[in-house]
Amino acid sequence: MNNITIEYLFQLFLRRIWIVLVSAVLCAAITFTYCSLFATEVYSATSKIIIGNGAFNFGEEDEENVNINSNMPTLSALTSNKISGSDIQSSMYLANTCKELLQAQPIYEQLAVAMGEDKEDYNSFMRDITVDLASEDSIFITITAESTSPKKAVKMANSFASLAPKYLSQYIPLADVGVTDTANRAVLTKPRTFLMTALLMVAGAVISFLISLIFDMNDKTIKGENDFTQIYNIPILGTVPDFDNPTSMNTGGYGNATQK
Repeated sequence: MNNITIEYLFQLFLRRIWIVLVSAVLCAAITFTYCSLFATEVYSATSKIIIGNGAFNFGEEDEENVNINSNMPTLSALTSNKISGSDIQSSMYLANTCKELLQAQPIYEQLAVAMGEDKEDYNSFMRDITVDLASEDSIFITITAESTSPKKAVKMANSFASLAPKYLSQYIPLADVGVTDTANRAVLTKPRTFLMTALLMVAGAVISFLISLIFDMNDKTIKGENDFTQIYNIPILGTVPDFDNPTSMNTGGYGNATQK
């Protein structure tokens, strides 16, 4: 068995370079073809809401300041009182609670009705919508909707955001909830054709090289003086060419695990 060294791996790569290249190109071509012609396109749209502890002023009583078809307003436009650090801190804790509530079944039933479907079909919306904090310590919650239709993804994200303030007020009456950002368009998120093509191309090259390495490591044939000295502790004074078989002269007179 050969000792695995950098030099050995490099020489093996040079000997098997065509196999590695062909495997890489083949995997890349198959992946690119599948992503371009057969993979289902998925679009994503995101809206955003803000959670307050009562010191803010963007609840239902001020709905005229919240237009889900407008751009994100500034925080000063959403507040009427001076906001303290303790207000922000308590709003962060409240945002985590609201995130859990927005992952519960009732709001998805309301969303199904708002989308013109039966509320019993809420499971599909729970799969297609992701609710999470904008960051670890944040009072903003992002709503990301995915769909094979870009228009549906935008409608889902904005409808969910518009339902959130009234829905959350049923469970936490003192919480202020406002829509700060709405989805104007959806972006293509799947398939990531070029990324997947690059990854599979590299994977094809690596796998083909590893297979070549396994076969080479289990090949007991003595291919030259280095292989002979690794197996037998016998000094080599020289090699005798096989004049009857000129091709063996390239291997130093060794073949089929015997010296000729």
